[in-house]
This record gives sequence, structure tokens and C-alpha cells, in this order.
Amino acid sequence: MKELEKFSSLLEKMNAFKKGKTENIIKIGRKNTFHIIISDKLTNMSKSQKEEVERKIVNFLNLAMKCPFFSISKFKERFTNLKIVFDNSEKSISCYNARSSKDNELHISNNMSLEHELFHISSDKKSDEVVNVGFAYKNNTQSLGFGINEGYTEYLNEKYFEHHMPGYYDYFMLVAKKVSDLFGEDVINNIYFNGSIYDLINIIAEKSSLEMAKQFINDMDEAVEAYYDFAKSDNKERYQQYFNKITAAYGFIDRLEKNISNNGSLKK
Repeated sequence: MKELEKFSSLLEKMNAFKKGKTENIIKIGRKNTFHIIISDKLTNMSKSQKEEVERKIVNFLNLAMKCPFFSISKFKERFTNLKIVFDNSEKSISCYNARSSKDNELHISNNMSLEHELFHISSDKKSDEVVNVGFAYKNNTQSLGFGINEGYTEYLNEKYFEHHMPGYYDYFMLVAKKVSDLFGEDVINNIYFNGSIYDLINIIAEKSSLEMAKQFINDMDEAVEAYYDFAKSDNKERYQQYFNKITAAYGFIDRLEKNISNNGSLKK
């Protein structure tokens, strides 16, 4: 329980993130070519729903420009080829389904943060062979990085938009924040937007070991899988598995941070 209290205390510190003011580089208006692309894609919506989603996307782009290594040109390219599905049913959630560069889908719902999904789109390194979105990587033989990817995406969402929903990737976000603090936002953002999970594993391994770095990523992945299962079924056993794995991941990064401060690494 001490670890849980520690997480809760750290979660309160996330409120320290404050947005700065920024000029609207992208404006809503029919003369804006990209605005027309946005508007044309938002079908099966009422006029008010369409206007609200347009406003959110434009606001996202204006604020995300402050995020190191975010590329508005890459976002436009990915968005232009995106299929958008609107679902406002009671249990629907916004989600980005990255399958390949040809059939990616953005499901929009009023029930979850759209900005979180827009960060997923922004960090999608288009490929026909693999899924490589942020830190999440999947090919025909393996899948890894999804836990740390959700945590870091929600960390960015909270930092730039203050839209974090309590209970939504709370502890994943705290682990991701410590990774960012440890290696630097520029380094981590560059990997998130332009690299892959293997780049993240390598920089962690440099300060620990390859085995430790892989175990950390695996713990985060197992934690997010258990988290999803618990959210769907309220299975107490899966909650305990989630808690054990996220605690192990946080403990590793916490020890790594302290050892880097004292000794330069966690290497044996």
C-alpha cells in the first residue's frame, strides 16, 4: 500500500503542469485547405458535433506545435489518409486503430479525450509492414511497447492539454513522466515521434542492462493488458496482476534514477 500512496502523491504533482499561451497558427476558416480536409472527413455527425471536433483538432495542432519534435506536416499527411468513424453510443470510446498505412481508423466519441488519440496519429511512423506508433511496435511475430506508449501519450495529453481523466492510465503516466525526466524530454520525444521502442530500450540499457530494459518494457506491457482486462470484467485477480507489474516497472525506473544520480547507472 505504501507504493500506492506514493503513486497517489506523485499523481497530485501532475497538476503542476500549466499551459502557456500560444498564437493560433492554424485558424478555422474555409480558406484553409487542411480545414476543408478535416470538414470533409467528419461525416455522420450533427453540425454542432462536427464544429466541436473541428475546434478540438485545430486547438490540438496549435498547442502541439509547442511539443518538441511534433511535426504538423507529418500529422497532415497521416490525417489526410485516415478513415474517421463517429460513435457516440454510451459505451463508445475514442481510439486510434493503427493497422497499416492504408487502413488506419480514428474512432471519435465524446466519452474520451480526442487529444490523446491525435498524439497517437502524430507519432505514427507510416509503414505497410509493421505498426510503429510512438513506442508501440507490432509485426507478424511480436508486439511490445504498448504499455509505456499509452503512459507517455497520456503524459503529453496532460502536459499540453490538462485533459487527463482520473483513473485513465494514471500510473502508466507517472512511470512515463519519470522516464522523460530521467533521459530528457527532447530525447524521449524524438524517439516517440521519430524512432521506435528499440531506441528506448537501448538508452535504458545503456544505464542498466539489456535484460533489465526489456523486463521493464515487458512489465509495462503486461500491466496494460491486465489493466484492460480488469476494466472490462472487474476481475480482482487481473487488477492485482496489473498492480504488481506497474509497481515493478515504477520501482525499476525509481531505482535507476537514484543510481544514475549517485553512480551513473544501475549496471552490476
